[in-house]
Amino acid sequence: MEDSDVISFVDELLQRASDAGASDIHVQSGPDGGTISFRVDGCLAPVEKVPSSLVQRLLGRVKFLARLRTYQESFPQDGRISAGDTGIGREVRVATYPTVSGEKLVMRLYGSGPVLTLGEIGLDEEAATVLQRSISSPSGM
Repeated sequence: MEDSDVISFVDELLQRASDAGASDIHVQSGPDGGTISFRVDGCLAPVEKVPSSLVQRLLGRVKFLARLRTYQESFPQDGRISAGDTGIGREVRVATYPTVSGEKLVMRLYGSGPVLTLGEIGLDEEAATVLQRSISSPSGM
């Protein structure tokens, strides 16, 4: 696979996740390839299986963008990709973790939508009142 193909794949993956309203992208590598999953509305759902050769290049590209050590797989790393480098105009936090089956990568997409007010999140009146009282307390919740 060419470098330009991996660059395009990562750009398209970020765009697909953003369009789907995903808050996270999970990439789990394993001996038989990798699985890409999106977290949408709190539920993690697999969206694609990719061959080992692609998953390793994908991990390398994302680590490069996040300014992480591309060669390091044996310990966790954290980084971020600035909004200007993502192609979707949103900042992405990146975390990698070693697992028994291979490296895992999690990308958190920030700025996914408008911030809702307390009245817009759909709480009933009693729950909203209790929450508002708790938030307003000088000693915190």
